[in-house]
Amino acid sequence: MSQITVTAEMKKKFDEEGFLYIDQPLFSDSDYLNLKKYMLSFILSLPKEMRPLYFTSNPDYRPLIADWVASPPLLNLAETFLGPDIVFFNIAGCYKPPHSDYRVSVHTDAHYWHINKMIDPVEVFILFIPFSDMTKESGCLRVLPRQTAHRTYHYKEVDKYKNYFGFEIEDKDVDPTKMIDLEMKENRVCLLKEDLIHCSEKNTTDEHRLGITLRYISAKTKYLAHPMDINRRMYLLKGRNLQGLDYADIHSLQKIGGFSWSTE
Repeated sequence: MSQITVTAEMKKKFDEEGFLYIDQPLFSDSDYLNLKKYMLSFILSLPKEMRPLYFTSNPDYRPLIADWVASPPLLNLAETFLGPDIVFFNIAGCYKPPHSDYRVSVHTDAHYWHINKMIDPVEVFILFIPFSDMTKESGCLRVLPRQTAHRTYHYKEVDKYKNYFGFEIEDKDVDPTKMIDLEMKENRVCLLKEDLIHCSEKNTTDEHRLGITLRYISAKTKYLAHPMDINRRMYLLKGRNLQGLDYADIHSLQKIGGFSWSTE
């Protein structure tokens, strides 16, 4: 079991730039290999049209999360930024097969939650975990260090058959040429602010490209029901139920098993 210590300098960088790549192993080698094997097999078990990008508001396509999204390495990071009352919001994956032309268009996660009035405040702690080495050639994460305090931007439509989203930021306050490539080793983590502008390009390599995104919120956050979000399941992982919400029981879910922090 690995555990990362976040310094005051790292927190400052995260607050100022909106992202923080931590070049340290997130999990122990054995825990990581166990999780990677499961996650890749899960992705490849999905219908082919769903593999590139899936969101897990729909429980029918949710991977097993019970015994790792609340693991010490992850909760330690979440508590550092959210405090002691922690809710697991959702999990998402971005898979690009070898020689995939698809890209993730320029966007912010906060825009979606803000315009649909899903949570209040719109503050989400996001962890991006690479399950393969991320390079420019494989379509690594690209980010624009924070330069505005905007929650929403003007978007244009793009070809949905070549992009994971059918829209992309086109705004006078955003200069895509200033985006930087975040090349990452597998079993590392990149912390993202919810309003960070980001994207990724196509995978031109012979290898699978897989990144998993985990999102956590403070239990102080109000969840506002929305028709688009009707099947969402959220889980109180630690601390108090400050809003009196009907959280699902993460301990009732099926487990992967075999992790170093498991008590079973």
